[in-house]
Amino acid sequence: MGDGGATDVRRALKEDAADWGNGGGGGEGGGEAARRSALLEQMLSANLRLSAFAQGSESPPEPPVEPSVPPPTPTPPSPPPAAPNTSSSSSPSSPSSSPSTMSTGVIVGIASGGIVLLCFTVAVVLTSFLWLSKKRQKAEDAPSSSKLHNPPYDQESAAAAAAAGAMAAAGPGAGAGSGNHIHSIIVGGTSDTPLLCHQYPLQLIKQVTENFSESRRIGSGGYADVYRALDPMDPTITWAVKRAKVLTNDFKREIHEMASKHHPNLVRLLGFCLDMDVVNERTEQILIYEYMVNGDLEAWVGPEAPKCLTLSQRFNILIGSAHGLEYLHSFGIVHRDIKLANILLDRHMHAKVADFGLVRMGEGTSVGTTRILGTPGYVDPAYTRTRRATTATDVYSYGIVILEVMTGQRAMMGTGVLQTNIKDWADHHVLARDAHSLKDPRLDFPIPDDLMLRIARFALTCTSIPTANRPTMSQIYTELNNMKQECFGVEENVAANQVDAEISSAEKEAAIPLDEQIAQIELASDALSLGAWRSNPSGSGGTS
Repeated sequence: MGDGGATDVRRALKEDAADWGNGGGGGEGGGEAARRSALLEQMLSANLRLSAFAQGSESPPEPPVEPSVPPPTPTPPSPPPAAPNTSSSSSPSSPSSSPSTMSTGVIVGIASGGIVLLCFTVAVVLTSFLWLSKKRQKAEDAPSSSKLHNPPYDQESAAAAAAAGAMAAAGPGAGAGSGNHIHSIIVGGTSDTPLLCHQYPLQLIKQVTENFSESRRIGSGGYADVYRALDPMDPTITWAVKRAKVLTNDFKREIHEMASKHHPNLVRLLGFCLDMDVVNERTEQILIYEYMVNGDLEAWVGPEAPKCLTLSQRFNILIGSAHGLEYLHSFGIVHRDIKLANILLDRHMHAKVADFGLVRMGEGTSVGTTRILGTPGYVDPAYTRTRRATTATDVYSYGIVILEVMTGQRAMMGTGVLQTNIKDWADHHVLARDAHSLKDPRLDFPIPDDLMLRIARFALTCTSIPTANRPTMSQIYTELNNMKQECFGVEENVAANQVDAEISSAEKEAAIPLDEQIAQIELASDALSLGAWRSNPSGSGGTS
């Protein structure tokens, strides 16, 4: 309100007070009019002050001070002062507009935001570093596709073992294209100690055999050629690699059958290869066995054999091989080609039966057992007649082996028209009770005549016709142990076994060290080949 407006109000108040005094009559009315005029004047002044404060021209009005002595008449209360306009940033009395307060808030906000941002950045950096380190560690631990590896045993592998039997349904092409990896198949054992058979890639087999070179070949038979090589994963282990000449549709079934049979007197199947050779356009079926340092029994038996066995060794070899065959027969497995060449000797001269199951593979794709399998001189006449192989078929062949080992003669004796078989020869001397002619003159231990005749008779019993008169392999194993006890006595058996381990130095040099020397010579070259394989597994060195 302007000054002009206030003057008009005052004039109106005075006129109103005068009218009030005239109407009230007397001094009493005049006094009341004066008091009313003064009160209205006070209210007007307060109103003017409030208007000025709202416009920012004055400070807010002070609240009225009550007089120490109350007036005789009550005075109407003055209106409360209007709240200051805090929305105006120009008001000097507003706390939010204080420069010092604003500066402190900004600084605190910036500092807090910086700390939060710094903590977030550090967390991101640490998380990224840990993630990259873990990823790098996994990359270093994981084998690359060019490295050979044997997968460790775990629950997933154990579950896969249940499907191993289904391998029989797979065709010859199954497993082809295995690349550079070694696959492990669980064929038996327990969850704690599984029995594994490894499937090796063809490229690796070619590498360790120098592409099946003649210098690596150590034997050849009707079923396969045999090559000597070193285990690429452990060069201290020597392999006998058998490359099949005749393919079979039941290759994987036979592998599972052979690998699942584990016995101290059986040559162990370590692995196999079933792959397509794209260079030669042929399917390769390869078996990998443990290598027997002392070769087969054929090299140790015969009049012209360069190596000679002690009497105790002969008993131990016969007992061990009989034990292995007894184990096979307990599963209903018929070997069908028992002979000296399929009984191998390790470095301790322990006997191990080899090639069980391979004869059936040698049948190729033929159906049934109509084809006569075996080696002349060892074949059971009953098998030839019936075309049906049984455990008695193996017993007949093993009787021939007993005669060969104990007499030092071979299954087929003589040449041309004078050739005869050892069965007829032994039968003649047994009937004549000519024990002397049955003995091997190179024997180191004198064997009693009656025991020699007993051994020959027992061997001939194994070849009996009809087959029902033949003993089982369990009975053969027991009888051989009894005859050894009778020959040496219980106490002397220990001494005889010690003699086995004390072969003359000349025989040692002629037997075991020869193979070991070859192994040492070839170890360096095989190690170099292994290094080349590891550095260039897909190279052309093994495919030419």
